[in-house]
Amino acid sequence: MENQKFSDSNIIRGDAEKYLRYAGIIDWITDAMTNCHFIEAITLEESLISDRLVTACNLLGINKPDDLSFFDKLKKLEDKDGQFDLNYSLAHTWRKERNDFIHNMASTPLSKSTLEDRFKKSQKIAEEGMSLFRDIDSLVKKLKRIKKD
Repeated sequence: MENQKFSDSNIIRGDAEKYLRYAGIIDWITDAMTNCHFIEAITLEESLISDRLVTACNLLGINKPDDLSFFDKLKKLEDKDGQFDLNYSLAHTWRKERNDFIHNMASTPLSKSTLEDRFKKSQKIAEEGMSLFRDIDSLVKKLKRIKKD
Protein backbone atom coordinates (compact mmCIF):
# COMPACT_ATOMS: atom_id res chain seq x y z
CA MET A 1 0.00 0.00 0.00
CA GLU A 2 2.77 2.44 0.86
CA ASN A 3 4.40 2.01 -2.56
CA GLN A 4 1.21 3.29 -4.25
CA LYS A 5 2.06 6.87 -3.31
CA PHE A 6 5.12 6.56 -5.54
CA SER A 7 3.40 4.84 -8.48
CA ASP A 8 1.71 7.94 -9.95
CA SER A 9 4.80 9.18 -11.79
CA ASN A 10 8.09 7.80 -12.99
CA ILE A 11 9.81 10.90 -11.63
CA ILE A 12 8.35 10.39 -8.17
CA ARG A 13 9.15 6.69 -8.28
CA GLY A 14 12.69 7.48 -9.40
CA ASP A 15 13.16 9.96 -6.58
CA ALA A 16 11.69 7.51 -4.06
CA GLU A 17 13.96 4.71 -5.27
CA LYS A 18 17.00 6.99 -5.07
CA TYR A 19 15.98 8.11 -1.58
CA LEU A 20 15.69 4.50 -0.41
CA ARG A 21 19.00 3.61 -2.07
CA TYR A 22 20.73 6.57 -0.42
CA ALA A 23 19.17 5.74 2.95
CA GLY A 24 20.48 2.18 2.68
CA ILE A 25 23.97 3.39 1.78
CA ILE A 26 23.96 5.93 4.61
CA ASP A 27 22.98 3.13 7.02
CA TRP A 28 25.81 1.04 5.58
CA ILE A 29 28.26 3.92 6.12
CA THR A 30 27.02 4.39 9.68
CA ASP A 31 27.50 0.70 10.41
CA ALA A 32 30.95 0.71 8.81
CA MET A 33 32.03 3.70 10.88
CA THR A 34 30.58 2.23 14.08
CA ASN A 35 32.64 -0.90 13.44
CA CYS A 36 35.77 1.12 12.52
CA HIS A 37 35.64 0.05 8.86
CA PHE A 38 36.59 3.51 7.70
CA ILE A 39 37.96 2.58 4.27
CA GLU A 40 34.62 0.99 3.47
CA ALA A 41 32.83 4.15 4.64
CA ILE A 42 35.14 6.38 2.57
CA THR A 43 34.51 4.33 -0.56
CA LEU A 44 30.74 4.51 -0.13
CA GLU A 45 30.90 8.25 0.62
CA GLU A 46 32.83 8.89 -2.58
CA SER A 47 30.11 7.09 -4.50
CA LEU A 48 27.34 9.18 -2.91
CA ILE A 49 29.25 12.44 -3.32
CA SER A 50 30.07 11.71 -6.95
CA ASP A 51 26.42 10.87 -7.69
CA ARG A 52 25.27 14.14 -6.12
CA LEU A 53 27.87 16.03 -8.16
CA VAL A 54 26.51 14.41 -11.34
CA THR A 55 23.01 15.58 -10.36
CA ALA A 56 24.28 19.11 -9.71
CA CYS A 57 26.06 19.13 -13.08
CA ASN A 58 22.89 17.97 -14.83
CA LEU A 59 20.80 20.64 -13.10
CA LEU A 60 23.26 23.32 -14.18
CA GLY A 61 23.44 22.13 -17.79
CA ILE A 62 26.92 20.63 -17.71
CA ASN A 63 27.08 18.04 -20.50
CA LYS A 64 27.95 14.40 -19.85
CA PRO A 65 28.92 14.69 -16.18
CA ASP A 66 29.07 10.87 -15.89
CA ASP A 67 32.15 10.97 -18.11
CA LEU A 68 33.96 13.44 -15.84
CA SER A 69 36.34 12.56 -13.04
CA PHE A 70 35.49 13.60 -9.50
CA PHE A 71 37.96 16.48 -9.82
CA ASP A 72 36.55 17.60 -13.17
CA LYS A 73 32.99 17.59 -11.82
CA LEU A 74 34.12 19.88 -9.02
CA LYS A 75 35.94 22.17 -11.47
CA LYS A 76 32.93 22.39 -13.80
CA LEU A 77 30.65 23.26 -10.88
CA GLU A 78 33.18 25.76 -9.58
CA ASP A 79 33.15 27.50 -12.97
CA LYS A 80 29.38 28.10 -12.71
CA ASP A 81 29.96 31.39 -10.81
CA GLY A 82 28.24 30.72 -7.53
CA GLN A 83 25.26 28.78 -8.85
CA PHE A 84 26.37 25.86 -6.70
CA ASP A 85 27.61 27.39 -3.46
CA LEU A 86 29.95 24.63 -2.30
CA ASN A 87 33.08 25.10 -0.22
CA TYR A 88 35.31 23.93 -3.09
CA SER A 89 38.48 24.19 -1.05
CA LEU A 90 37.04 21.72 1.47
CA ALA A 91 35.80 19.44 -1.31
CA HIS A 92 39.17 19.42 -3.07
CA THR A 93 40.97 18.80 0.23
CA TRP A 94 38.73 15.80 1.00
CA ARG A 95 39.19 14.45 -2.53
CA LYS A 96 42.97 14.78 -2.32
CA GLU A 97 43.19 13.26 1.19
CA ARG A 98 40.94 10.38 0.14
CA ASN A 99 42.97 9.68 -2.99
CA ASP A 100 46.32 9.95 -1.20
CA PHE A 101 45.11 7.65 1.56
CA ILE A 102 43.55 4.99 -0.66
CA HIS A 103 46.25 4.97 -3.34
CA ASN A 104 49.19 4.95 -0.91
CA MET A 105 48.00 2.14 1.36
CA ALA A 106 50.74 -0.24 0.26
CA SER A 107 53.56 2.24 -0.27
CA THR A 108 54.54 2.95 3.34
CA PRO A 109 56.43 0.40 5.45
CA LEU A 110 54.24 -0.85 8.27
CA SER A 111 54.92 -0.34 11.92
CA LYS A 112 52.63 -0.06 14.89
CA SER A 113 52.78 3.74 14.74
CA THR A 114 52.04 3.92 11.00
CA LEU A 115 49.07 1.58 11.42
CA GLU A 116 47.71 3.75 14.23
CA ASP A 117 48.29 6.88 12.14
CA ARG A 118 46.52 5.31 9.15
CA PHE A 119 43.60 4.28 11.34
CA LYS A 120 43.22 7.83 12.72
CA LYS A 121 43.60 9.31 9.24
CA SER A 122 40.97 6.97 7.79
CA GLN A 123 38.56 7.90 10.59
CA LYS A 124 39.10 11.62 9.93
CA ILE A 125 38.58 11.21 6.18
CA ALA A 126 35.41 9.15 6.75
CA GLU A 127 33.95 11.72 9.14
CA GLU A 128 34.78 14.59 6.79
CA GLY A 129 33.37 12.66 3.82
CA MET A 130 30.00 12.25 5.50
CA SER A 131 29.94 15.94 6.32
CA LEU A 132 30.85 16.83 2.73
CA PHE A 133 28.13 14.53 1.39
CA ARG A 134 25.54 16.21 3.63
CA ASP A 135 26.64 19.66 2.44
CA ILE A 136 26.50 18.66 -1.23
CA ASP A 137 23.18 16.83 -0.79
CA SER A 138 21.68 19.92 0.82
CA LEU A 139 22.92 22.13 -2.01
CA VAL A 140 21.52 19.75 -4.65
CA LYS A 141 18.12 19.74 -2.93
CA LYS A 142 18.19 23.56 -2.83
CA LEU A 143 19.16 23.69 -6.50
CA LYS A 144 16.31 21.32 -7.40
CA ARG A 145 13.81 23.56 -5.57
CA ILE A 146 15.13 26.63 -7.42
CA LYS A 147 14.95 24.85 -10.79
CA LYS A 148 11.34 23.79 -10.12
CA ASP A 149 10.27 27.42 -9.57
